[in-house]
Amino acid sequence: MTLRSSAQADNSSFFTVVVADHGTTRTITPMGELDVSSVPEARAALDAAMADGYEIVVLDLGQTTFMDTTGVHLVLDVSTQAKVRSTRFVVLPGPPAVQRVFELCGFSGMLAGPVLAHQDGA
Repeated sequence: MTLRSSAQADNSSFFTVVVADHGTTRTITPMGELDVSSVPEARAALDAAMADGYEIVVLDLGQTTFMDTTGVHLVLDVSTQAKVRSTRFVVLPGPPAVQRVFELCGFSGMLAGPVLAHQDGA
């Protein structure tokens, strides 16, 4: 497990990205607020997972306390990247406030059930 963290500029919140590997699966868990200031750190971890050739990349939003539309954009970008690379991309749901952002953006259908899963041909 790798832990990457950074304090927000205003020191009002703390953001951490936990990276865990299990065989051919890498799980990225953003902890704290996933917003315009922290998305680059989460994106770097997700991009590295794609570049490293993992068969399955999981974005676990269970420890994400807040997410803005930059988080939704991140999920859409990584989903597209996964399709191109024939990588299975799975999004584990966050708390209701995080899931609500997907609903407000019109993407709740993408999160049918608890996960958004993407695999070549799926």
